[in-house]
Amino acid sequence: MQVVRHPDGVEPQPEHLGVFGLFERELRQFYSWIPTQSHLKLVNISYNDLLSNSEGTIDQINRHFDETLDTEAMVQLVDPGLYRNRAA
Repeated sequence: MQVVRHPDGVEPQPEHLGVFGLFERELRQFYSWIPTQSHLKLVNISYNDLLSNSEGTIDQINRHFDETLDTEAMVQLVDPGLYRNRAA
């Protein structure tokens, strides 16, 4: 099993490794299943890209929804201060 290191460098606790394995398996199954669903389109959005390039990322989402979204309102809702609730 491959465990991806958290961006903050925190290693998962051994008791959580089983959960990570299950989640990883679910993701593999999902990404194998989604191309077989002709009625679904998937757009992958990076949360970090949304924080660092809100307008560009929201434009990408808007194109996915055929230019029907209020992108100006969406950009105003991005709040990088909510990224993590970190203990001091």
